[in-house]
Amino acid sequence: MCAPPQVVEGKVATEGLLESAHGLPYQRQVLMETRERGYNVCRGNGRYYRGPTAVGTPTNVGVPLKCPPGTRLVAVFHTHPDGSPLPSATDMKTGRKHRIPYICVKARGKTRCYPTRRSK
Repeated sequence: MCAPPQVVEGKVATEGLLESAHGLPYQRQVLMETRERGYNVCRGNGRYYRGPTAVGTPTNVGVPLKCPPGTRLVAVFHTHPDGSPLPSATDMKTGRKHRIPYICVKARGKTRCYPTRRSK
């Protein structure tokens, strides 16, 4: 029998593979909460499309920038699991390099989007 999960600094931790309320084993859930996750947002035909979720490391995630035919990339969303809701310098540099209009960051329960174009 597995021990019940314990919450450590707001994260679920357990030695066993108990199922969470979402059907994911708690060990996998811990990895999902401590690693950056992200996806692209594309727009076309008056609709927004969300790309597949990429899972990275605690400090980095590589989000595929490809959009479906007939759409264009309008934003990249990603998390900062233990950080600030502000985009890093690397986030903004990547956004400008790939001409991504907005970089959106979620941290501490807040999501904010920032334009990548520099003010004139």
